[in-house]
This record gives sequence, structure tokens and C-alpha cells, in this order.
Amino acid sequence: MDNVTFIIVFGLYLIGITGFGIWVSRKHKSGEDFLLAGRSLGAFLLMGTTIATCIGTGSTMGAVGTGYNNGWLGAVYGLAVGIGLIATAIFFADSREKRFVTMSEEVAFYYGGNKSMKSVVGVLVFLASVGWLGGHIVGGGMYLSWATGIDLTTAKIITAIGFGLFTVIGGYVAVVWTDTIMAFVLFFGFLIMAGVSVYLVGGISPLEEVAGGRILSFGIDNMGWGAFLAIIVASSISIIATPSIRQRIYSGKDTKTIKKSFIVSGIVCAMFAFIPAIVGVSASILIPDLDKANFAFPQMAATILTPAVGLLVVIAGLSATMSSASSDAMAGTSILVRDLYPVLTKGKQAPSDLVVKISRFSLVITIVTALLFSITANDVLSYLTKMLSTITTGLAIAIILGRFWPRATWQGGLASIFGGSLTSLAVMTFPTLSNAVGHPAVPALVMAILCGVIVSLSTRREDFDPEEVLMQLKEERTI
Repeated sequence: MDNVTFIIVFGLYLIGITGFGIWVSRKHKSGEDFLLAGRSLGAFLLMGTTIATCIGTGSTMGAVGTGYNNGWLGAVYGLAVGIGLIATAIFFADSREKRFVTMSEEVAFYYGGNKSMKSVVGVLVFLASVGWLGGHIVGGGMYLSWATGIDLTTAKIITAIGFGLFTVIGGYVAVVWTDTIMAFVLFFGFLIMAGVSVYLVGGISPLEEVAGGRILSFGIDNMGWGAFLAIIVASSISIIATPSIRQRIYSGKDTKTIKKSFIVSGIVCAMFAFIPAIVGVSASILIPDLDKANFAFPQMAATILTPAVGLLVVIAGLSATMSSASSDAMAGTSILVRDLYPVLTKGKQAPSDLVVKISRFSLVITIVTALLFSITANDVLSYLTKMLSTITTGLAIAIILGRFWPRATWQGGLASIFGGSLTSLAVMTFPTLSNAVGHPAVPALVMAILCGVIVSLSTRREDFDPEEVLMQLKEERTI
């Protein structure tokens, strides 16, 4: 693949996406328009942006690399994402009716509007958004570095600027529309790659032979049912606490539309999960001596496809990372503007006529922060795995307990959050623990449940009127 040609085509692609984002957002002027697209997203845009976000860096570059090294295990993450989306649709789509603006508002509502819970969740959700965003910058930078030959740090900076342009200028409306376009580019590119891969290796049978089992086995023969189910449950539950997913609920037109869109998106993501795994396993046959498995996808594009098609496929991979990145950047910005800004201004919300300007400035801060975190990371899957288990697992349990267990207290919710995070950090820090328990999200999930239940039973539950709490949250937005 010619480096100069790729740079020119990719540059034109970014210009086109940015211009389109500016055009579709030209009539949206208010802060709610900028952060939540006016709460008017229909099924088409919700499905497009949700699919594009979920089939991002982890489900493409990371999953292909896992498929290269571990066979059908590469499909597990995508399957878990699909299950998580469906569960979120069934149990949380109706949160749209309460008109939350941020995830910290929603979690605080489940615990009687407790301010400590809201503040802690606000900080964690911002860190989670920055963590996800950093992972996408790493993935996009790796794609771009491979395709152009520029050094990885420079490639990460270019990637951040690339999606940052249309996000900062157009806001959430631009994000959902460009996500939807990127979803089509993404699917087209990956389907071409998978189809050509299967043809070149001689069908599915050779892939199953190399991967050590049927394609539907998901690598269970190697890891065992217990480990497989634990990873699925932990990864699926974490979707419930993914900030960019919650933001789609808040921006949807109504509960029915959100539920339908999420269920369809979940099914699509679960089915798509096989595509990166197929590409990864095929790469292990066609390019058996690849040094870095994370580069299996672009290397395959250059090796087995014509230059024109290979160019399209690599841009599809970059589209996956940028679509996910822009959504996480917006989620982090919503937290900065609506939850953390009042902390710096002694309880005052951003003036309505300055919300858009402050939001754009906050977007730049969010993207730059994520870029700085991503500079030292060179492995997509390990980066996302660490962030996922450390921040979102305990937070997801706190959300579930607060929503569905009447005895849950805000102290128990905080115990779930910190219990899960500290357990994950301990597993990743000490090799002995890591070797004994495996994936850090699994023990983090167990500890988050235990801490939440034990502390809740040890503290007094305060009764509250849900309508009064909603009114309190609304007043806090306007102070």
C-alpha cells in the first residue's frame, strides 16, 4: 500500500466527515443540542451510532489480534458486548423518561440523590470515558502508524486531531451522524476482509482445524466453561456502566425507540463478533510469522487485497476507532460540563449562553487528557481490559444494586465501586494473583457484589420520594 496515497485519501475522508458533521449540526445551538442532540435521536441514528461505537477498537483490532493468538476466543468480547446491549435495553431503557443528563445523575437517583455518590461516580465516569478514549487513540494510532510509516506517537496525535475536529465543531449531532456513516464503511470493509480470508484458506474447516474447535465453540475447549461464562458475565455487565452507552439512552427520542434500537444493535454486534475472529485465525494461517498480533488486520489488508480494496479496509478500521473515540469524548465532556464544572464554581452551572463554548473547551481537555494517557500504551486489548475491569465492573454492580435491590444503601454502592476497582488493581499488580484468578474483571465482579451487599446490610437505608429526587437533580442543573 502506497503511504502517500493512503495519507491523501485518509485526509480527504476526514475533511469529508468533518464537513458533513458541520452541516448536520448547523441548526443545533443549545447546550442540550450539543451534548445530547436535543434528545431526539430516532431508531436509525441510534442503531448506527451504537453499533459503530461498540464495534470499535476492542472489537476490531483487539479481537483480530486475539483471534490470531487464541483462535475463536477473539469472538468472545464482541459476543459479550451484544449481550450487554440487550440487557441494557431490557432493564435500563426506561431511564430516558427521567431525563437524566449524565450517568452520575442516574446513579445518584437510585441512591436518593446522594451527593457523595454523584460526585464519586462523576469522577469515575470521566476517568472511564478518558480510559476508553485513550484505548481508541492507541488503536487508531497503530493503524495509522502501520499504514503511513510515521512513528506511533505522532500517529496517535493525528488520530486524536482527526476525530476531534468534527466532534468539537459539530457536537453530539455530528458524532451520531458520522458514526452512522462510519458503521457502513466499517461493515463493508470487514465483510470484504472476512470473505476473502475464508476463500484464501479454503473455507471454514481449515480455520476450525487451526483454531482447535468449531467456530461456535468460542475457544471454550481451551479455557473451560467456567472461565468463559465468567468473562462473558463480567464483560457484559460492564456495558451497563459504559458512559457512551448511557448517553445514547439519554439522547434517544423515547423508551420504545431506545429499547428496539439497542436490542437490534446487540444482535448485530453479537453476530459481527465472528468476523474479526475469522480474520485473526485466517491471518495466523496466511501470515504465521507476524511479530505483533495487533497488526494482523492491516497486514492482512495489505497482503491479500488489491491496493484499492486494502486502502478501503484499513480506513474502515480507522473508522471503527474514530467512531468509538468521538462518542467517549462526548460522554466525558458531558460529565465535565454538568457534574464537575459546578464543583469548580461552587455549585453554579454553566450559563446557558456559554454551555456550547464551555463544552467545546471541555472536549479539548478530555481528548488531550486521553492522548497523554495513551502515549505510553502500545497494546490495545490489555489497555482496554485493565480500564474495563478497574473502573466499570464495580460501577455496574452499584447501578444494578441501586436500581433493583430495595435494601441497597449509598454506602453499599460506594463499597461496590471501590471494592471492584481495588480488587482489579490488586490482581493486575501481583502476578501470583493474576495467575490464580485469570481475567481481573471476574474477581472484581465478585468482590463488588460482596462489598455492596455486606455494607448495605450494615448501614441504614434512607427512604426517599423518587419525584422529589428528580426535582432536586433538575434544580441542581439550573443553579
